[in-house]
Amino acid sequence: MERISSYIISVRLSAEKTMLIHGYSGAMDVVNNVLAEALAQGELSTVDDDDKAYLIKRGYVTNKTDEEEKAYILRFAAALMKKDRLLYDSYTFAVTYNCNFRCPYCFEKNCITPGSKTNAMTPRLVDKAFAAIKQLQKDKQQPSKGITLYGGEPLLKGNYGNVRYIVEKGAENGFKFTAVTNGYDLEYFEEFLSPDKICSIQVTIDGTENIHNQKRVHHLGLPTFGKIVENIGLALKKGVRVNVRFNTDKTNFDQLTELETYFDTLGYTADKNFRIDSAKLDNYDDNLPTEAKKYFFSQKEFIKKHEELNFKYGWHDLQTYSTLYSAIKSRKPLPYKGNFCSSQTGGYVFDAFGKIYPCWEIVGDKNFIVGDYSGNEIVWDNTKIDYWLLQTIFNYKECQSCKCALLCGGGCPAHNLDHHRCLNMMEIIKNAAQRAYKNLKVEK
Repeated sequence: MERISSYIISVRLSAEKTMLIHGYSGAMDVVNNVLAEALAQGELSTVDDDDKAYLIKRGYVTNKTDEEEKAYILRFAAALMKKDRLLYDSYTFAVTYNCNFRCPYCFEKNCITPGSKTNAMTPRLVDKAFAAIKQLQKDKQQPSKGITLYGGEPLLKGNYGNVRYIVEKGAENGFKFTAVTNGYDLEYFEEFLSPDKICSIQVTIDGTENIHNQKRVHHLGLPTFGKIVENIGLALKKGVRVNVRFNTDKTNFDQLTELETYFDTLGYTADKNFRIDSAKLDNYDDNLPTEAKKYFFSQKEFIKKHEELNFKYGWHDLQTYSTLYSAIKSRKPLPYKGNFCSSQTGGYVFDAFGKIYPCWEIVGDKNFIVGDYSGNEIVWDNTKIDYWLLQTIFNYKECQSCKCALLCGGGCPAHNLDHHRCLNMMEIIKNAAQRAYKNLKVEK
């Protein structure tokens, strides 16, 4: 029996038009609001035969029951994850747990050993990490040629020799590097900043100078803003892509446009390699005092603030805008995913002590070590691996019936370990769809 699908996402575009997005068929269509309202009210009897035939073809009307659709979603997600595990991989070197900053929101505080110079990847471990990557890539059909440098702070002045060894060894093997860095010591690594070595960096700036210097705190109490900004300019001159991450909460949001204007005056925003990523700072501490919690945005508040601001770079939306925009522009089916990130399909973080973790978010937490690469062969902890791989939409009842499940992937596994934290993906999708439609109309 024909029925309206339970997986229709409806996004109002104007007084006349609505975008329909299907949760698993790949369909995206702009229809008139009368038809959209009929679907929303479950009134198929008011839809004419031609429209009904089109709705059936696109998946908005189906013969599947609600339970059959839910079962299909789970089979689809499983197939997508299986494909990704066969095709893709990602590699990160947690070069050190040391850091020259003491940011108050850092989740790695307990990993930092003040004054220590020994917890950085040695050449011996670097060789073993590359040997492990070679072994892992045998099972991948599209092996990655990119490695992320992470920490702690990977680009510490005192780590120059180790980083040089990593980059040169990587270049010999055809790898390029991205660095997640605070940018403070970046000038000491100038010779490695290039499109064929360290070709991309992510640098966090948390406001204009005064606010940033309070949030991004040097361990010696030194101001950090000016030096970081100068080093961003250095990276751009070397042809490196620079993503400035702006960790946004209610204390600094209003400085976002001030920061953009400041970068305008420096000429950074005119460079095609420069962008700003406004990222919502989230609270993952359920025991945080109520007074402190009030400074965090809800997803809805965060989106509304950016809509009001009309910030040209958009905001950190899990690449939803670019996914919808590309699908609409290319007239291709919407791509879906069965998982949230590569940690569930083939993500490997090699740390400075010979351990392997599945994800940046939990490096240094010994409870999540999935392997040891310090010997001649990788020693895996299959129990830990299986536990991590099971953190998917299959585990979350609310995800299994969610219209957005295959666009969201169930959310960050690291943040869902104690309980599931919904990303409110519907709000993200609606905003992304409206922006994509508006920008494509402008381009025409």
